[in-house]
Amino acid sequence: MENRLIPSFVICALALAFCPIASASKSNSEVCKSLKSGAYLTDEKFNQVNGEINLGTISASWDDLDYSGIKYYIVAPKEYSDGAMPALIGFSVELREAAFSCRGFAIFEARFGLNAHNFGPGSFSFNYPLMLLNKDSLPANVRAPERIVGNLKTGWLSSLLNEKPVSGLELGAAAAGSAKVKFINSGNSILAIEKWSATDEQNNILLIKNHCAIIELKPGAACEAEFKWNSSKGGKASYASWAVDAKNPDRTLEVIVEERNGKLLLGIRN
Repeated sequence: MENRLIPSFVICALALAFCPIASASKSNSEVCKSLKSGAYLTDEKFNQVNGEINLGTISASWDDLDYSGIKYYIVAPKEYSDGAMPALIGFSVELREAAFSCRGFAIFEARFGLNAHNFGPGSFSFNYPLMLLNKDSLPANVRAPERIVGNLKTGWLSSLLNEKPVSGLELGAAAAGSAKVKFINSGNSILAIEKWSATDEQNNILLIKNHCAIIELKPGAACEAEFKWNSSKGGKASYASWAVDAKNPDRTLEVIVEERNGKLLLGIRN
Protein backbone atom coordinates (compact mmCIF):
# COMPACT_ATOMS: atom_id res chain seq x y z
CA MET A 1 0.00 0.00 0.00
CA GLU A 2 1.42 3.38 -0.99
CA ASN A 3 2.13 5.76 1.88
CA ARG A 4 0.60 9.21 1.43
CA LEU A 5 0.54 12.24 3.64
CA ILE A 6 -2.91 13.05 4.99
CA PRO A 7 -3.66 16.80 4.91
CA SER A 8 -4.13 18.37 8.32
CA PHE A 9 -7.63 19.58 7.49
CA VAL A 10 -8.68 15.94 6.89
CA ILE A 11 -7.30 14.92 10.28
CA CYS A 12 -9.24 17.78 11.88
CA ALA A 13 -12.42 16.71 10.13
CA LEU A 14 -11.97 13.17 11.50
CA ALA A 15 -11.06 14.23 15.02
CA LEU A 16 -12.43 17.73 15.50
CA ALA A 17 -12.17 17.64 19.27
CA PHE A 18 -8.40 17.45 19.05
CA CYS A 19 -7.98 20.36 16.66
CA PRO A 20 -7.54 23.92 17.92
CA ILE A 21 -10.42 26.17 16.87
CA ALA A 22 -9.24 29.47 15.49
CA SER A 23 -11.03 32.80 15.57
CA ALA A 24 -9.70 35.15 12.90
CA SER A 25 -5.89 34.96 13.28
CA LYS A 26 -5.90 33.85 16.92
CA SER A 27 -6.02 30.28 18.17
CA ASN A 28 -8.49 29.20 20.81
CA SER A 29 -5.89 29.31 23.58
CA GLU A 30 -4.65 32.76 22.52
CA VAL A 31 -8.20 34.11 22.60
CA CYS A 32 -8.81 32.70 26.10
CA LYS A 33 -5.61 34.27 27.43
CA SER A 34 -6.55 37.68 25.99
CA LEU A 35 -10.00 37.92 27.60
CA LYS A 36 -10.69 40.58 30.23
CA SER A 37 -12.99 40.61 33.23
CA GLY A 38 -16.55 41.93 33.11
CA ALA A 39 -19.01 41.97 30.22
CA TYR A 40 -17.88 43.72 27.02
CA LEU A 41 -18.23 43.73 23.22
CA THR A 42 -15.41 42.65 20.89
CA ASP A 43 -14.81 42.48 17.17
CA GLU A 44 -14.13 39.17 15.39
CA LYS A 45 -10.48 39.30 16.56
CA PHE A 46 -11.63 39.71 20.17
CA ASN A 47 -10.43 43.29 20.45
CA GLN A 48 -12.71 45.39 22.64
CA VAL A 49 -14.94 47.69 20.56
CA ASN A 50 -14.80 51.42 21.24
CA GLY A 51 -16.25 54.47 19.51
CA GLU A 52 -19.28 53.00 17.71
CA ILE A 53 -20.75 49.71 16.53
CA ASN A 54 -20.50 49.72 12.74
CA LEU A 55 -22.81 47.25 11.00
CA GLY A 56 -21.47 48.09 7.53
CA THR A 57 -23.81 47.78 4.54
CA ILE A 58 -26.89 45.60 4.98
CA SER A 59 -28.74 44.51 1.83
CA ALA A 60 -32.50 44.22 2.36
CA SER A 61 -34.10 40.92 1.35
CA TRP A 62 -37.59 41.94 2.54
CA ASP A 63 -37.58 39.29 5.24
CA ASP A 64 -38.62 40.35 8.73
CA LEU A 65 -34.97 40.99 9.60
CA ASP A 66 -31.80 41.39 7.56
CA TYR A 67 -28.56 40.79 9.44
CA SER A 68 -25.20 42.52 9.27
CA GLY A 69 -22.35 40.40 7.94
CA ILE A 70 -19.90 41.93 10.42
CA LYS A 71 -19.16 39.58 13.29
CA TYR A 72 -19.13 40.71 16.92
CA TYR A 73 -18.78 38.83 20.21
CA ILE A 74 -19.89 39.56 23.76
CA VAL A 75 -17.60 38.24 26.47
CA ALA A 76 -18.95 37.97 30.01
CA PRO A 77 -18.54 36.03 33.27
CA LYS A 78 -19.73 32.45 32.90
CA GLU A 79 -22.82 33.09 35.07
CA TYR A 80 -24.19 35.64 32.60
CA SER A 81 -26.95 34.75 30.13
CA ASP A 82 -29.06 36.16 27.33
CA GLY A 83 -32.51 37.67 27.85
CA ALA A 84 -32.02 41.30 28.81
CA MET A 85 -31.66 43.08 25.44
CA PRO A 86 -34.04 46.08 25.29
CA ALA A 87 -36.92 45.97 22.82
CA LEU A 88 -36.63 48.32 19.85
CA ILE A 89 -39.07 48.18 16.93
CA GLY A 90 -37.33 47.06 13.74
CA PHE A 91 -34.05 46.11 15.43
CA SER A 92 -32.81 42.94 17.08
CA VAL A 93 -29.65 41.54 18.65
CA GLU A 94 -29.45 37.76 18.38
CA LEU A 95 -27.01 36.00 20.71
CA ARG A 96 -25.80 32.44 20.36
CA GLU A 97 -23.03 30.56 22.07
CA ALA A 98 -19.67 30.85 20.36
CA ALA A 99 -18.21 27.80 18.63
CA PHE A 100 -15.60 27.43 21.40
CA SER A 101 -15.41 28.11 25.13
CA CYS A 102 -12.96 29.55 27.64
CA ARG A 103 -12.91 28.51 31.28
CA GLY A 104 -14.72 31.03 33.47
CA PHE A 105 -16.29 32.96 30.57
CA ALA A 106 -19.55 33.04 28.67
CA ILE A 107 -18.89 33.94 25.03
CA PHE A 108 -21.72 34.88 22.68
CA GLU A 109 -21.66 35.60 18.98
CA ALA A 110 -23.79 38.73 18.46
CA ARG A 111 -25.81 39.23 15.26
CA PHE A 112 -27.43 42.60 14.59
CA GLY A 113 -30.57 42.65 12.45
CA LEU A 114 -32.77 45.39 10.96
CA ASN A 115 -36.26 45.49 9.49
CA ALA A 116 -35.85 47.62 6.36
CA HIS A 117 -39.39 49.01 6.66
CA ASN A 118 -38.48 50.79 9.89
CA PHE A 119 -35.26 52.37 8.63
CA GLY A 120 -35.45 53.15 4.92
CA PRO A 121 -32.54 53.34 2.46
CA GLY A 122 -29.19 54.94 3.18
CA SER A 123 -27.21 55.57 6.34
CA PHE A 124 -28.65 55.05 9.81
CA SER A 125 -27.52 55.94 13.31
CA PHE A 126 -29.19 55.34 16.66
CA ASN A 127 -28.43 54.55 20.30
CA TYR A 128 -28.96 51.11 21.78
CA PRO A 129 -27.54 49.74 25.09
CA LEU A 130 -26.36 46.13 25.06
CA MET A 131 -27.40 44.16 28.15
CA LEU A 132 -27.20 40.66 29.62
CA LEU A 133 -28.65 38.95 32.66
CA ASN A 134 -26.13 38.66 35.51
CA LYS A 135 -25.78 35.82 38.03
CA ASP A 136 -28.79 37.17 39.94
CA SER A 137 -30.87 37.22 36.73
CA LEU A 138 -30.87 41.03 36.76
CA PRO A 139 -30.11 43.23 33.73
CA ALA A 140 -26.45 44.20 33.52
CA ASN A 141 -24.81 46.61 31.07
CA VAL A 142 -22.29 45.37 28.53
CA ARG A 143 -19.27 47.64 28.07
CA ALA A 144 -19.90 48.75 24.50
CA PRO A 145 -20.59 51.90 22.48
CA GLU A 146 -24.29 52.78 22.45
CA ARG A 147 -24.05 54.38 19.01
CA ILE A 148 -24.91 51.93 16.20
CA VAL A 149 -24.28 53.00 12.60
CA GLY A 150 -24.45 51.49 9.14
CA ASN A 151 -25.99 51.72 5.70
CA LEU A 152 -29.12 50.00 4.38
CA LYS A 153 -29.19 49.05 0.71
CA THR A 154 -32.73 48.67 -0.59
CA GLY A 155 -35.19 49.77 -3.21
CA TRP A 156 -37.85 52.11 -1.85
CA LEU A 157 -41.21 52.81 -3.44
CA SER A 158 -42.35 56.43 -3.29
CA SER A 159 -45.63 57.67 -4.75
CA LEU A 160 -46.64 60.92 -6.41
CA LEU A 161 -50.17 62.16 -6.99
CA ASN A 162 -50.29 65.15 -9.32
CA GLU A 163 -46.49 65.38 -8.90
CA LYS A 164 -46.81 65.71 -5.11
CA PRO A 165 -45.38 63.14 -2.65
CA VAL A 166 -47.82 60.83 -0.89
CA SER A 167 -47.54 59.69 2.70
CA GLY A 168 -49.93 57.04 4.00
CA LEU A 169 -53.46 57.27 2.60
CA GLU A 170 -54.03 60.53 0.78
CA LEU A 171 -56.65 61.53 -1.75
CA GLY A 172 -55.76 64.15 -4.31
CA ALA A 173 -58.08 65.91 -6.76
CA ALA A 174 -57.43 65.02 -10.38
CA ALA A 175 -58.38 66.38 -13.78
CA ALA A 176 -61.92 65.63 -14.86
CA GLY A 177 -62.35 62.05 -15.99
CA SER A 178 -58.80 60.79 -15.45
CA ALA A 179 -56.04 60.46 -12.84
CA LYS A 180 -52.41 59.44 -12.85
CA VAL A 181 -50.14 57.97 -10.22
CA LYS A 182 -46.37 57.91 -10.49
CA PHE A 183 -44.10 55.51 -8.62
CA ILE A 184 -40.43 56.40 -8.05
CA ASN A 185 -37.63 54.25 -6.69
CA SER A 186 -36.18 56.64 -4.12
CA GLY A 187 -33.91 53.95 -2.71
CA ASN A 188 -30.32 52.94 -3.50
CA SER A 189 -30.95 49.51 -5.04
CA ILE A 190 -33.13 48.04 -7.81
CA LEU A 191 -36.84 47.87 -6.98
CA ALA A 192 -39.06 45.22 -8.57
CA ILE A 193 -42.77 45.93 -9.06
CA GLU A 194 -44.75 42.84 -10.01
CA LYS A 195 -48.42 42.29 -10.79
CA TRP A 196 -51.43 44.42 -9.86
CA SER A 197 -54.51 42.65 -8.52
CA ALA A 198 -57.97 44.25 -8.48
CA THR A 199 -59.33 44.13 -4.92
CA ASP A 200 -62.55 46.09 -5.44
CA GLU A 201 -63.01 46.55 -9.16
CA GLN A 202 -65.95 48.56 -10.49
CA ASN A 203 -66.78 48.63 -14.18
CA ASN A 204 -66.97 52.40 -14.49
CA ILE A 205 -63.39 53.02 -13.29
CA LEU A 206 -60.77 51.65 -15.66
CA LEU A 207 -57.02 51.16 -15.44
CA ILE A 208 -56.27 52.26 -18.99
CA LYS A 209 -52.47 52.49 -18.92
CA ASN A 210 -50.08 50.73 -16.60
CA HIS A 211 -46.33 51.03 -17.05
CA CYS A 212 -45.73 50.00 -13.43
CA ALA A 213 -46.35 46.26 -13.61
CA ILE A 214 -43.70 43.57 -14.13
CA ILE A 215 -40.90 46.12 -14.09
CA GLU A 216 -37.61 46.78 -12.34
CA LEU A 217 -36.82 50.37 -11.45
CA LYS A 218 -33.26 51.50 -10.97
CA PRO A 219 -32.61 54.06 -8.21
CA GLY A 220 -34.22 57.35 -9.28
CA ALA A 221 -36.28 55.76 -12.07
CA ALA A 222 -40.07 56.22 -12.29
CA CYS A 223 -43.14 54.69 -13.92
CA GLU A 224 -46.75 55.79 -14.32
CA ALA A 225 -50.27 54.35 -14.32
CA GLU A 226 -53.44 56.09 -15.54
CA PHE A 227 -57.09 55.63 -14.62
CA LYS A 228 -60.26 56.78 -16.38
CA TRP A 229 -63.89 57.15 -15.36
CA ASN A 230 -66.21 55.65 -17.94
CA SER A 231 -69.28 57.88 -17.60
CA SER A 232 -71.26 55.84 -20.16
CA LYS A 233 -71.49 52.99 -17.65
CA GLY A 234 -73.52 55.12 -15.23
CA GLY A 235 -74.81 53.56 -12.02
CA LYS A 236 -73.55 54.11 -8.48
CA ALA A 237 -70.32 52.14 -8.79
CA SER A 238 -67.72 54.82 -8.08
CA TYR A 239 -64.84 53.14 -6.23
CA ALA A 240 -62.06 50.77 -7.25
CA SER A 241 -58.78 49.58 -5.78
CA TRP A 242 -55.75 47.54 -6.75
CA ALA A 243 -53.14 45.75 -4.63
CA VAL A 244 -49.61 46.28 -5.97
CA ASP A 245 -47.10 43.49 -5.37
CA ALA A 246 -43.77 45.27 -4.95
CA LYS A 247 -40.49 43.84 -3.68
CA ASN A 248 -40.25 46.73 -1.29
CA PRO A 249 -39.94 46.94 2.50
CA ASP A 250 -43.47 48.38 2.69
CA ARG A 251 -44.68 45.24 0.88
CA THR A 252 -48.37 46.18 1.12
CA LEU A 253 -49.40 48.92 -1.28
CA GLU A 254 -52.92 49.74 -2.41
CA VAL A 255 -54.05 52.14 -5.13
CA ILE A 256 -57.54 53.52 -4.54
CA VAL A 257 -59.61 55.45 -7.09
CA GLU A 258 -62.87 57.20 -6.28
CA GLU A 259 -65.18 59.09 -8.64
CA ARG A 260 -66.88 62.24 -7.38
CA ASN A 261 -68.98 64.34 -9.74
CA GLY A 262 -67.08 63.22 -12.79
CA LYS A 263 -63.62 63.72 -11.27
CA LEU A 264 -61.35 60.97 -10.07
CA LEU A 265 -59.67 61.17 -6.68
CA LEU A 266 -56.70 58.88 -6.35
CA GLY A 267 -55.13 57.61 -3.15
CA ILE A 268 -52.24 55.43 -2.02
CA ARG A 269 -52.28 53.28 1.12
CA ASN A 270 -48.97 51.77 2.24
